[in-house]
Amino acid sequence: MLYFTNNISGGGIGNQMQQIIGIIALARKYDIEYLYNSIKKIDHIDDNNYINTVEDYFQINTLFNSIDSINFDEKIFMKDHLTISDIDNYKNCDKNILFIIDHVYFIIDPIFRHVFYNNNYNLSYNDELWKQINTYEYAMDILKNCKKFIDLPEYNNDKTNVAIHIRRGDVNFKQNSDRFVPLEKYYAIIENLNNQHNNAVFYIFTEITNDKQEFDLFIKTISEKGIHIKIMADLDLLTTIEYMIKADVLVMSKSALSYLAALYNNNKVLYINFWHNKLSHWETISIY
Repeated sequence: MLYFTNNISGGGIGNQMQQIIGIIALARKYDIEYLYNSIKKIDHIDDNNYINTVEDYFQINTLFNSIDSINFDEKIFMKDHLTISDIDNYKNCDKNILFIIDHVYFIIDPIFRHVFYNNNYNLSYNDELWKQINTYEYAMDILKNCKKFIDLPEYNNDKTNVAIHIRRGDVNFKQNSDRFVPLEKYYAIIENLNNQHNNAVFYIFTEITNDKQEFDLFIKTISEKGIHIKIMADLDLLTTIEYMIKADVLVMSKSALSYLAALYNNNKVLYINFWHNKLSHWETISIY
């Protein structure tokens, strides 16, 4: 029998959870059993207890068997490539074979593959497979229903709660500049959404350690136009994710964190073009 699992050696919570969801989606598409491989390390989080809290919040480990529950005859590391022939050759064999998948983005996400292909990464490509699965939606019907909930006191059910993720911290116009979106790009986005929703309240989720003066001016300028806006800086990570998941409107950034929240969000998601695939029901907004 063939099994899939994740092989993640690092990355932030958005990166790791997005990869796990991607492998679950791949497994469900091809009727393969996914086995949960617990998270060992999350970048920027040194508290192992918090890693346990992350797993308890998403509850994915309650839906699937663990890799420790099966004795395997063979383990095969699949890095950056996987073919339909690989699946077919092992799916109905009389042995227990575990595919340990790394960099699932390259398998299921055509935009990600295209970006890195154009950057001359030396990868093995098999277009036949990824053209048959280019979305994470195969997994989300079950994952959305098992996640735990966090109380969100700031949100008002009588308002349109708009969450805007603005990536900062280790992102600026010099560092990780491909993820950087200047604050002035958000003025038009906020004004347009405010015109669409006469009861909108805007919440900015970000880090302001090195950008406090910039954000103070940004909030002041928006507020002077009569728009209700609040900065939600440096919150607990899971609380931030929950706010973005439950937002009536979520404006994504070029970030796996807001991508993860968007996968779980059942409402309106506004997607800014970057190197991960847009889901069909998301709307694209231009920042150029």
